[in-house]
Amino acid sequence: MSIPEEINPEVLLCRHSLPSFSRISELKPVSFSSLQPRATSTVHRLIQSTANYQIMMLGGYPGMNYEQVVRELISEEPSPTAGMYDLIYVENLEYNLRPIWLMLRPGSGIKFLTEIIELITSLSKHQDSEKLASKIIAEQGNDEKLKNYIETLSSHIAKGEKLEGSAIANVMVYHDTEVPPVIFARDISWTSIFGKVNYLSDQGTYYSNHQLLEPGLLREASGGFLVLPVSELLANPPIWQKLKNALQKGEIDWEPVQNESAIVPFFSPEPTPISVKLILVGDIDEVSAFCQVDVDTSIEVFLKTSFEYSIEAKSHEAEFCGLLNDIRIRHDLLDMDHGAVEELCRYSNRLGESSDEFVIIEAELFPVMSLSDRIARDRKSDVITREDVSAAIMEQFYRASNVIDESVKLYQKGQILIQVTGSTVGQINGLGVLELTGANDISYGEPLRITATVHQGDGESISDVEHKADLAGQIHQKAMMIINGYFLNLFGQEAPSGLEMNLVFEQNYSGVDGDSASLSGLLAILSALSKIPIRQDLAVTGSLDQFGNIQAVGGLNEKVEGFFRICRLFGLTGKQGVVLPRCNITNLTLHSDVVSAIAEGKFHIYPVSRVEEAVQLLLETPAEGSDDAPGVFDIIQERFDEVANRNERISLLKRLVNAVKNL
Repeated sequence: MSIPEEINPEVLLCRHSLPSFSRISELKPVSFSSLQPRATSTVHRLIQSTANYQIMMLGGYPGMNYEQVVRELISEEPSPTAGMYDLIYVENLEYNLRPIWLMLRPGSGIKFLTEIIELITSLSKHQDSEKLASKIIAEQGNDEKLKNYIETLSSHIAKGEKLEGSAIANVMVYHDTEVPPVIFARDISWTSIFGKVNYLSDQGTYYSNHQLLEPGLLREASGGFLVLPVSELLANPPIWQKLKNALQKGEIDWEPVQNESAIVPFFSPEPTPISVKLILVGDIDEVSAFCQVDVDTSIEVFLKTSFEYSIEAKSHEAEFCGLLNDIRIRHDLLDMDHGAVEELCRYSNRLGESSDEFVIIEAELFPVMSLSDRIARDRKSDVITREDVSAAIMEQFYRASNVIDESVKLYQKGQILIQVTGSTVGQINGLGVLELTGANDISYGEPLRITATVHQGDGESISDVEHKADLAGQIHQKAMMIINGYFLNLFGQEAPSGLEMNLVFEQNYSGVDGDSASLSGLLAILSALSKIPIRQDLAVTGSLDQFGNIQAVGGLNEKVEGFFRICRLFGLTGKQGVVLPRCNITNLTLHSDVVSAIAEGKFHIYPVSRVEEAVQLLLETPAEGSDDAPGVFDIIQERFDEVANRNERISLLKRLVNAVKNL
């Protein structure tokens, strides 16, 4: 097998066919919601649904402005207004401890109140008020309950009886537009969602009436949408249970906070009918946790989806540019030239670890856009350029990279041992990724030595020291089992069980997990068994299957840059580089200094698909030999044969000794 070719530097430039423009303001803005076909479809079904129990779950990502996005999604779809109404509470003239509700046509609540006052004034003066009462009733669609109230009110006033309180009606919900309400709840409480009965005291006696009722968001949202963060419901289970019951029943009562009793026990306003479309939003992990807490809701709610984190780059260049322009306009940022947009496209690729994808989450893009704006303004420019965006990215990286500087010092002082030149038997440079959040919100790569030794033993063929020291996660343990599986598949029963191989991740004290080191671990073992040295100027990452195929891994950019950083520390020789899975090529969105070094031939990327290719590169010997020279596998097989023959001779000798003893 020939030596795998290194990657063409052109592949790493992440070029895109962007629209032609000199400044991004020339392009039409594109909203985030318009790039969400699944969410749009789900909202459409929610709006058109006539079911009583209407709940939608929408999963997103940290930092998302759910209110803005949900409003955009709803505004793009015409919403029926049949469930909208103005809500008022009035005195129950037959039983004043039980105020009643009246539903009025949306936007008519204030006019209705004015007309009722006019009616009462007319009745008080014993004037003919039948025409006015009929007009009020007709304006509200001849609603039977309202008609009964006006008739009772007319009789009440005609008898000279007084009304409770100083106000005729409590206009709780009033709509000054025909658009259904979209209410986003924050810092929720029992009172903020379900409303409240307030009380007054008169000489130690408490009382209440229809004027002292607070509606709560659930009543205000009736006929429209109530948007709730699932994180707040997770922290307030009683609120969720009450809310779910109210939605199922289609009405909400005036029950006080759980474990509290009404101050005036007999004061009980009439429960309010509701028709609310509930949208539960939250990060995908939060939505998942919510569904696990309330399994019934998870099963009952069939309108579920999540926002797209990214879009395909090749067919959405124009839309992504439009999205950047939309973010720019909403945050009042400077205009951007073509070069700045190209740099932001590359940055978006980097966020998604793929040159084929654009990350479209505003919370991910805006920090760099905002900082670029500040840098451009500092130099008195009216446009953001490529240099401004690059400077913003580097400034962000600089502020978070003090941990990287500390790491580099450890390699520089020799406190972490690493070899980036020459060749060594049973030792290979693996690649790991460290992720930090908080003040240092950064992911970065570090090379680590993986070593293998071989000796006679009675146990398993491969001994994973990390596992035995309780420093290995479950995925790492699985990776070691896969290496074992590969050996059994390659050498079968001819591999002697008495030959043990120790595999160690050197200077690892905090644990290791993942399967991205399975290829490097295998190569270290092959080197130890064959006694053929491994190139130390190459680092390796890749997952392995039992048939020798090399599979994709994560954190690729950080891994490559981590090894490049250490090689540059000790001096680039022009031979150093990284071996990685061929299927990961599109995930490479490397920093410009690494791309430049690759283009200049100072650093190299070698994509591989099979173990045999990696063996050829790292051990500089074919995996499978020819008639002229044995390969690595042949040399290992010979060693296995020698061990097997020796074991057979030892076993035969033991049997002879035992036979003599028994004579």
